[in-house]
Amino acid sequence: MDGNRGSPDHTLSAAAVATGATSATIVVVELTWIAPAVVVTVGAAAIAVLARHLDAATTELSASARRLRRVEDALIPVRVETRRARASLDRHRPS
Repeated sequence: MDGNRGSPDHTLSAAAVATGATSATIVVVELTWIAPAVVVTVGAAAIAVLARHLDAATTELSASARRLRRVEDALIPVRVETRRARASLDRHRPS
């Protein structure tokens, strides 16, 4: 036995490859752990924006319905007067 364990270059390159692979694995693992959190955060932000827009649309819709109801209620006397005038004209119209 001559005691030669191998070329130091091969040992260093093998260690570098092993370390590089480990770093790549760590990067992949970090992305695997971080990506879902980022996706959930972005999704939550998008849902919050959508909820705000939906709330604004619902508020506008209910305000519009109230305005329409007020207009319809304001037109009730006009309809009643129109019916009275028509009935009066029908009574005075010769047949």
